[in-house]
Amino acid sequence: MDREAADWAELTKKPGGEISELPCPKEPWYVKCKGPLIILSIVVIAIVLWWVYLRYTWGENGVPNHDFMNVMVVRVPFLENCCSWWPISHFILFFIIAYIFPECWWQLIVLGVLWECVEVVLSVALEKKRQGARETNGNVEYSNNWWAGSFKDILMNSLGVLSGVLLRKVIDDGRGVKRDVCGRIIS
Repeated sequence: MDREAADWAELTKKPGGEISELPCPKEPWYVKCKGPLIILSIVVIAIVLWWVYLRYTWGENGVPNHDFMNVMVVRVPFLENCCSWWPISHFILFFIIAYIFPECWWQLIVLGVLWECVEVVLSVALEKKRQGARETNGNVEYSNNWWAGSFKDILMNSLGVLSGVLLRKVIDDGRGVKRDVCGRIIS
C-alpha cells in the first residue's frame, strides 16, 4: 500500500479497526460522466449530418416532409401536436444513457436543457422565426424551423432520465446490488 493509500486507510478506520469505504475520488463531473458526453456528442453529430443531408437533398422547405423522424406517431393533446419520433427519441436516448450511467442523472438533465438553448440560438443565427410545433398534412409535427428548441423535448429528456434511473434502481435492488454515492458497486 502506498503512502497516500495508507493515510486514507488510517483516516477511514472504524472504531473496531476495520477500514470503512473510501470516499469518492475528487474528479470533475465531465471526467466522471465522459461516457454520456461521448454518446451525446455522437448523436449531435449524427443529427447535424442528417439535417445537412435533408437540406441539401430537399431544400429548406422540403425538410419537414422528408424527415422520417418528423412523422406523428401518437397524439398527446396537452403537449401541442405531440408526438413525432423526435420527442420519443429524446425519451429513449436519455432513458438508455441514464440507465447505463445513473450517477450522471443531473448532468444529463442540465445537458438536455443546454442543448435546447443551443437550438434557440441556432434558430436566431439562422434567422428563423421562433415558433412552436406545427402540424401539416395531419402527420408532420415540426415545420421549417428545425432548430427551434422545445420545452417538450426538455420534458421528454427529464422523463427519460427519471425512468432510466428508476429502472436501474429497481433492477439493482432486485439483484441485491448496492452502490455507493459514486455509483460503484459495493456488494
